[in-house]
Amino acid sequence: MFGLPLWQVLLLAYLLIGVAIVFLTSFRTVVLRSLSSQQRKSQPEWKAWVFYFIFFSASIIAYPLFIPGWRKEKQLLNLMGVFEAVAELSADGVDTDEIPGAHGPYGRATTNPIPTKTILGSYSYLARLRTTNGEAVQSNRVGSCNSTVTEMPIDAYRLKTPGGEDLSIVFLSPYHKRTSTMAPDGLRLI
Repeated sequence: MFGLPLWQVLLLAYLLIGVAIVFLTSFRTVVLRSLSSQQRKSQPEWKAWVFYFIFFSASIIAYPLFIPGWRKEKQLLNLMGVFEAVAELSADGVDTDEIPGAHGPYGRATTNPIPTKTILGSYSYLARLRTTNGEAVQSNRVGSCNSTVTEMPIDAYRLKTPGGEDLSIVFLSPYHKRTSTMAPDGLRLI
């Protein structure tokens, strides 16, 4: 290629890949976001340009070292987007321990699901459930279903004692403004 030795061609290709990764992907956004705007404003402009030149030059040269962290950051940003979307679904949810208009045994009927804030709130709630004698309850999601008291789907979890004894199925509705502080009959919440 252009009469260059192979090592120069490989070095040029390596640097071009580095430039592409640093300037044409979200890596640049992640880097710029991590640099506080306050820090940039407190320095003279020429110092900021020198810093950016040195930082991006080093990033171009050492880009293979940053790829694993960049992937984790990107996955975290995607995950945060999912949480924000679920939180938006919770905007119309209730801010009470029980859904208004619900009927039937609390948490044990699809017509009276336990309100929680997000799916993580459901897992947190289930981790705090105990039998009446204080044993931790194990839960396993068995699916989702519809209910007449909420437009959003509700999740069904099978509860068991640590010894494997089947307790019951509970229904949780993870689209609310907060997680309930009530426990179904025969269980308690710590």
